[in-house]
Amino acid sequence: MTTIENLSAILQSLPNSGDTILTLAELDAALTAISPSALASFVPQLKFDNLFRCLYSSNGNQLECCCNVLCKLLTAVSPAVILGNFNQQLVEGLKSGNVHIKNLSLHQVSIISFAKDSGQHFSNYGEIIRLTIEQLQSDLPGVAATTHNILIKIGETSEGAFLLLSTECLKLFTDVACSKDIVKFRVYEVIVEIATNTPESLYYLISQGDSELNFISKLVKEIFENDGDILSQLNAIEIASKFAMSRHGFAYLESLNVDERLQNLLQKSSDDPFGGLLLPGLIKFFGSLCYIQPSFVNSKYQKFTEVVLESLRSRDSSLLLIAVQTIGLIGSSVAGKLALRQTEEQQSEVLSLVHSWFYKVSSKDLVSQLVAISSQPILALKIAAFSVLKALANLMWGQKALKNCASFEEYLLNRRTETTKEGLDIKYEIVQTLTKSGTAASIFGDSYWLRLLNYERDGRFYVSSENVVAFEGDN
Repeated sequence: MTTIENLSAILQSLPNSGDTILTLAELDAALTAISPSALASFVPQLKFDNLFRCLYSSNGNQLECCCNVLCKLLTAVSPAVILGNFNQQLVEGLKSGNVHIKNLSLHQVSIISFAKDSGQHFSNYGEIIRLTIEQLQSDLPGVAATTHNILIKIGETSEGAFLLLSTECLKLFTDVACSKDIVKFRVYEVIVEIATNTPESLYYLISQGDSELNFISKLVKEIFENDGDILSQLNAIEIASKFAMSRHGFAYLESLNVDERLQNLLQKSSDDPFGGLLLPGLIKFFGSLCYIQPSFVNSKYQKFTEVVLESLRSRDSSLLLIAVQTIGLIGSSVAGKLALRQTEEQQSEVLSLVHSWFYKVSSKDLVSQLVAISSQPILALKIAAFSVLKALANLMWGQKALKNCASFEEYLLNRRTETTKEGLDIKYEIVQTLTKSGTAASIFGDSYWLRLLNYERDGRFYVSSENVVAFEGDN
């Protein structure tokens, strides 16, 4: 019996199978043994009706097995075939209250979203787009996050952005956002991120003519007209910060006078003991603006500069960390470094305050603590710790502090400590910060300096033969 005949026979036996789960497991095993290219040639010849009927069951194990099999089969066909031949099944899956069935449909929609012409594909299947947008309301595990990623991916193409930022879709987003606050901010995140991609995407959004559909303006209102809701203000400021990281986003917020109004809010927050809850978000926002336009550090946003410097004296460790990270962000470009050094008096104050904070913030060896935190599996903590280490690597006294930590040198050059792209990236950036420094060679010594240069030369994703052998030995 040929492979296609074997698969067809198993599928045909499903309605009369005495043990549906066992039959599905048999089918799953048969599919696993087939290469993706061969499977792609077999799938169009198979009939899926019996397999979809298995989804009408209250048996959770059967549903999970059936979804796994369908996922393997549907992944082997093109987006056009999925939409053309299985449109109704996708719609029913998106409407389902079962997480396995819903995720099966979302997985297929996600695959389609990665197609170059995804926007064109989805424009002919409005119900799928509508139901996908509505999944932002879901409380099922992982559904809203998957939906966010799908919509962002669709919005990366011009056709996709035009579709999602059309009047029809924006009205649907508006309806979805009305369900509850957490969903409202999910909608803000999706739309603002799409508008951040290109100036054309922003134009699609703001050219609708209906103020109720301009989600950027609505986001700004969340900041300035929500005095009693600190959490909503913080969420809105964070999303606005990401928007400001694009030049067209920065220009649009500036045209709405958002930056000036936020400076006033920054002044108010720094003077008000309770308003200080907004300070971390506001510092991040202006840090984003000064990253895009470093010259504003000493001109337009002097109040921000004053608050950052003052934050370095704070006893609030989270505020201290954000202040140091913000200075590091601004100083990550040549223009940013020049802006921070433009006023000698300011530079001295920054360096002395950071230096003072570093030795007062903890009675223990802070670098050792940072290395320990960066070794933890929680990515957010790891990146935050690495960001501080990177900021220290940019300062002569910071380099001395790093040198004095017994574990730092070997930890930095140990490529086996990082398993994520984010971790590998920022570790490599620390190495580059040191190799580009004019003082690191004398502080760390010629031998270690050469090892840093070799690390940089090999690249951030280099895997040595010794590491390969070590990994094999671990298994």
